[in-house]
Amino acid sequence: MLCRTRLFLAIVLLAVAAPSVAVAQAAAGIILGQPTGLSFLFRERIAVGAAWSIYNRLHLHGDLWIGTGELAEPLDWFIGVGGKVKLDALDEDDTRVSLGARVPVGVRTFVLDQLEVFVEIAPGLQLFPETEPDIDAGLGVRYHF
Repeated sequence: MLCRTRLFLAIVLLAVAAPSVAVAQAAAGIILGQPTGLSFLFRERIAVGAAWSIYNRLHLHGDLWIGTGELAEPLDWFIGVGGKVKLDALDEDDTRVSLGARVPVGVRTFVLDQLEVFVEIAPGLQLFPETEPDIDAGLGVRYHF
């Protein structure tokens, strides 16, 4: 119950912050993988996610795409830098917070004018409370408004 409340609060925070980031050029969808959840893209440069991991954790991330281009028609590539926060539900009363950095790399294509399909892998480094490498990956779909 406590984990669902945290996930709901994270989604509400994203929904409140999203309009201030970009009203036009926005996309929303889902990403399946590790972690699985919601995916947002603003101005074709700012990617934000709110997801739930199989390891019983809430995962929030934000990325700035620093490079994009055409790989081969119809595939585009992207690379970015970003950060993430993970909230691990250790038990009913105890939660561990982790902070880290990530470098998302992926490809995407538009299967319809406004429907994007993407695959990304994001190697990263957990910085707090311990320093250790980690990796996120997923397949997603976003609808562009």
